[in-house]
Amino acid sequence: GRIMIEKDLDNNQFCIIVDYDKTESKPEQIFLGIATLIEGFQYTDKELVGCIAKDIEPIIMLDDIEQGSIKVYLRSVIESIPDEGLKNCDVKRIIGEFLVKAKYALLKTMDKNDTPLTETAFNELEDKISKHAEETGVSELGCYTKPKRESIVKSMALITDGVSKMRATDHVSFEANIEDKEQLIWISPKLEIDDAVTDSITQDEIINHQVVILKIQKVDFI
Repeated sequence: GRIMIEKDLDNNQFCIIVDYDKTESKPEQIFLGIATLIEGFQYTDKELVGCIAKDIEPIIMLDDIEQGSIKVYLRSVIESIPDEGLKNCDVKRIIGEFLVKAKYALLKTMDKNDTPLTETAFNELEDKISKHAEETGVSELGCYTKPKRESIVKSMALITDGVSKMRATDHVSFEANIEDKEQLIWISPKLEIDDAVTDSITQDEIINHQVVILKIQKVDFI
């Protein structure tokens, strides 16, 4: 494990670190995994800002890439805020900080995945995300609501999918500045969720009405 951090991270910045084995083949899987991981984080950010106000556009920017261990420095930022009352740099920075803290909380919950994640684990995570919304001032910006549980589960699944695309010998970590401390957390390629949780978010029965078009030939009277 790495304890010394070479670069100080801003509050709205995070880093994906991949420790890889140079003797392994198929290096393209590392970059495919990183791309999928970033897409997972982008989905997470989009769902989280939806809890603050409508039509806020979050984007992830690339700040830097370092070699050795591959370190991809990224930043959660807000591209556009249609609401005139929210348009200032401080608000964008506050939301960016919230997004990083919420992603870290989500990964911290996933890190406890020795046993399937239970209802309690998700309740605690949702409370933690709400607490970060209060700490950063995000909850005062608009009509903040807790993120949907199905969105959290999908975020976890997308992030896990990114790591699982890499090779078995690749070790992936997430690094961020949380409460003025540089935190480093391993991201697992596996995700297990308790059946009661998955049942609760898929309880609405989906009925598929299939339209069948029958071609009827004209009767030949001749």
